[in-house]
Amino acid sequence: MISPANMHTSHCCVQHGCKYGDNNCPVTKLQAKQNHECSQCCRQKEQPEHVRVKNLQKLLKRAHKKANTLNRNAKPYYPTYH
Repeated sequence: MISPANMHTSHCCVQHGCKYGDNNCPVTKLQAKQNHECSQCCRQKEQPEHVRVKNLQKLLKRAHKKANTLNRNAKPYYPTYH
């Protein structure tokens, strides 16, 4: 079984934080050195920043279009005052 300290040094990252959401992570507190790059670091190396930005822009456009469609189909709400 892997010790908790080894779990953190194997999976957590100084830049991207603790994979387990632990506020006392030895890697994020710089008490232990991470063994290798985390999965997010590896993905960032594989995919240049300009490609990630374009992908985020596409995602935002789709979300905006969907929100507009939902708003058009929504029934208006008219409050009733007594």
